[in-house]
Amino acid sequence: MIKLSAQHRIVVTGAGGWLGTELLELLLAQHGADAVRDHVICFGSRARDVTLSDGTSVRIHRLGDFPPMTDVGGVVHLAFLTRDKVAVLGTEAYTFGNTVITSQAIKLIETVNPAWIATVSSGAILSSPGGPLENDVQANPYGFTKRVEETMLEAVANSQDISLSIGRLWGAMGASMPINRNYAVSDFIMQAVETHGIAIRSGHKVWRRYCDARDFMHVLVAAAQTKKSTRFDSGGTLIEVGDLAALIASQLGTDQSCISRAQPTGQLDDEYYPDDTDYRALLSLTDVAETPASSMITHTIENHIRQRNLSA
Repeated sequence: MIKLSAQHRIVVTGAGGWLGTELLELLLAQHGADAVRDHVICFGSRARDVTLSDGTSVRIHRLGDFPPMTDVGGVVHLAFLTRDKVAVLGTEAYTFGNTVITSQAIKLIETVNPAWIATVSSGAILSSPGGPLENDVQANPYGFTKRVEETMLEAVANSQDISLSIGRLWGAMGASMPINRNYAVSDFIMQAVETHGIAIRSGHKVWRRYCDARDFMHVLVAAAQTKKSTRFDSGGTLIEVGDLAALIASQLGTDQSCISRAQPTGQLDDEYYPDDTDYRALLSLTDVAETPASSMITHTIENHIRQRNLSA
């Protein structure tokens, strides 16, 4: 369980995003609405109120504005411009925007002087699975700025003797996952809901590991609260996208014959996934029960349908 009390408040940046929502829902389930309202201080791109699944209203402050904060035990830094924003902003503006966000987070950390920091990075920080750190901002601005973020947070943690836990997230799904058709999980669900079929665009095998986003946040923050700096990759179930499509179709009652796939190209398998040894060790250390793949898919489908109905 994640520790949360008046003497151990948690500051969360990016609290209104997917992973921030997963964390708030987890804290709500573990500690109740009053504890979340009183002992979690939330920041985001703009000031607003968000409503959690039980109707609890949580205030989000604009990152850069600092309300009075006392007895902060740790900072969970999640604020970041997502990969899809590169196409909207362009590489230069995107890189600058993420640098500004990271600098605001560092100012916040230096203000509250926490005992620990937890942050989410990405497998994209590597130029290839198991390869060197990304050094090409033009080719991979998302991965490069994640590398910069890790470096800047390590510097402030070392200078203030703060423990830092970095979780590199490679693939996830879950109850608060937004609809984003750039990702296979989301695209397959929406195809099945809208057309009662799933078209897989890849003719070659594509392998990914998927963890439940809430499990990942639980492991990350619980590990950070041990006050031992760590860096780990996410883990989870290894699934080929054809099997993923079949699982989604089965849960939505879509006939398997309605799944189609592009013709084989002779390409090598696309194997973008991490070794999950460290993640599994942390699951055990923090007593987090791993969510089965079938349940992850169920939760993701339910949320996608809910979002679709709200936008209709």
